[in-house]
Amino acid sequence: MWRGSSSPATSTTASRATASPSRRSCDSGGRVLHGEQPAERSTFTCRRLPPRPPGLRLAGPLKKIVWGLNIAPSPPSGALPNGEDIPGTRSQVIAAQRRSRVGPAMPRRVWERDSDESGPVRILSDKRYRMMQHRRSHPPRSVSNSSTSQARWAWALLAALPLFGCTGTESPEPSASKDKDFSIASQALLQSPPSVSAGVVHGCGLTDSGLAICWGNNDDGKATPPDGAFTQLSAGRHHVCGVRPDSSVVCWGLDSHGQSTPPTGSFTQVSVGERFSCGLKADASLECWGNNDEGQATPPTGSFTQVSAGLFHACAVTASGGLACWGNDSSGQSTPPSGSFTQVSAGTFNACAVTTSGTLTCWGDDSYGQSTPPSGTFTQLSVGGAHACALSDTGTPTCWGDNFAGQGSPPAGTFRQVSAGGANTCAVTLAGDFTCWGSDFEGESSPPRRYQALATGYMHSCGLHLDGTVACFGDDSYNQASPPPGTFTLLELGAVHSCGLQVDGSVACWGLDHLGQSTPPTGAFTALGLGEWHSCGVRADGTVACWGDNANGESSPPTGTFTRVGAGSGFTCGLRTDGSVSCWGRDFAGSSTAPTGVFSQLTVGDTFACVVTADGGISCWGSNMSGQTSPPVGLPIQFLQVSAGASHACAIVSGGPGIECWGSDYSNQASPPWGQEFTQVSSGASHTCALTTRGFARCWGDLSAGIPSSP
Repeated sequence: MWRGSSSPATSTTASRATASPSRRSCDSGGRVLHGEQPAERSTFTCRRLPPRPPGLRLAGPLKKIVWGLNIAPSPPSGALPNGEDIPGTRSQVIAAQRRSRVGPAMPRRVWERDSDESGPVRILSDKRYRMMQHRRSHPPRSVSNSSTSQARWAWALLAALPLFGCTGTESPEPSASKDKDFSIASQALLQSPPSVSAGVVHGCGLTDSGLAICWGNNDDGKATPPDGAFTQLSAGRHHVCGVRPDSSVVCWGLDSHGQSTPPTGSFTQVSVGERFSCGLKADASLECWGNNDEGQATPPTGSFTQVSAGLFHACAVTASGGLACWGNDSSGQSTPPSGSFTQVSAGTFNACAVTTSGTLTCWGDDSYGQSTPPSGTFTQLSVGGAHACALSDTGTPTCWGDNFAGQGSPPAGTFRQVSAGGANTCAVTLAGDFTCWGSDFEGESSPPRRYQALATGYMHSCGLHLDGTVACFGDDSYNQASPPPGTFTLLELGAVHSCGLQVDGSVACWGLDHLGQSTPPTGAFTALGLGEWHSCGVRADGTVACWGDNANGESSPPTGTFTRVGAGSGFTCGLRTDGSVSCWGRDFAGSSTAPTGVFSQLTVGDTFACVVTADGGISCWGSNMSGQTSPPVGLPIQFLQVSAGASHACAIVSGGPGIECWGSDYSNQASPPWGQEFTQVSSGASHTCALTTRGFARCWGDLSAGIPSSP
């Protein structure tokens, strides 16, 4: 099973070299202002872009915005020139660039920088650009009351606000006015894992083992959770906080106001708001940290059972069942009703609670009916941007309030928990899977699916879903990450090609085929092994067939019957039915000189191979330049499954930390996450992926080719 080589990287880079994009800028009259000369035959056009919709007011300093097609990936150094004022905003258009006539088509990009040039230049995504265009075409409905209109702008632009200069470290201007940078973190009361928390343009969930998995926009690292287990978490627009099994709190993402720097101590629950966070301590008291310009980080004293942080306010259930709210009260959202309650959820300018009898009550802004809950009895509640959702005692979801993106239209079925985000909603199914609906501009409604197996190549990886369909991610230079439709039972990846066993036993391959490595023979197979430029498979009768490069005899297998086969760089090894190993092809550093003995599993890397012995030990041979043939010894562990990469290997072990890796670690590909249990591991060139016990994928190492940490 080959897992990477430096050769394809060189050829790929050379074959795809293109001229660098221009870095020019324009003034409002369409004149070129400055920048390097564009590459030969490329085009650069100055043009005015449509203004952003009026009504949005940005806090903080004046922003300089650059957007358009093919904006250069590296913004110009030095000060950006003055540009065209955008009516109704505190921003200016600087430049736009049209698609180059040569080279690959680059995505749209947006630059943003404070006018005083003090802040960093932020590069925004194509999805945000499209979201911005969508917001121009679908503005919120106007109303006569100005404050209500501002509130509607607030929630309607929840997900779009990062487009308009609100993603940096700027501070909101202290005020009780709604004329601000509005957003909301979903504040569902999270139960024991599995659970989910919908933010604004991203979401996070906990598997039943406590593994944190995030998806969607990853600005400020909010969708990159730390290693280790959690018992509860809460996702906001810019940051996420979670409670560890030892009751400590860990936060990640933007920390502009200290919202991601939690205090020490023991906590039982945490809730994230807009640039502030609150936690319920083990002694039942409350502690908040982060932005406090509305008093939202100054909770009352007393004993409480649950807390929920909203936009600029927060609410909590007291030990006696009452409600307490603090912070901004511009719409009455911090003036709760009396009564006895079991749960509260704070939103943008409103809040809702579940009474002890199971009915719902809401207060605050009701512009779109978000404070007019349905009748009936409910067990769990979550308030989002301008909508809310609750679960009935049978697990059926009901949503109310705004539904412009479908966030208030849950799918059929029953769920164990629901979480309302900015303009989407996520839930946990009874089977423990995550599902979302509503806005998906940044992938916030596309949580990872579960897999039954993973495979890694040089710079791409593929996963086999539970239903047999295949999903691939990472480098797709030769369509190696573009699987065909259909259902499969097994996957194997080579350098820049991929193959899978279909349900009828036939082989389908995709990716680079310059030597025939992606043109398999007909017939039924039971196992596959892919190398750098060749592929092999075990036929139904146990014989081995190979195709592709045969310069070193790597595609000329010996006779006999086999159960497994693995391919490397110019050589191949097979596990025979009697448990012995045979290798053929190039013998670089002894890679084709297999040890004697009886073995239970075989894996082949670039220039080395490893086997698992019958007693759970491990033996490796071949090149040891990076220590890849020197597995850990003297440990009270057994090796259950091993995977060899380009110059490192990882194994699932029992009696140890779950995964042991050795060999090259220059990209941390041999540094697996801790605190988790895994059932399968697959090693690539400079990255590694593994499956958790619940079937979720976790990848680490060099993920720069577009491989997500939680695919």
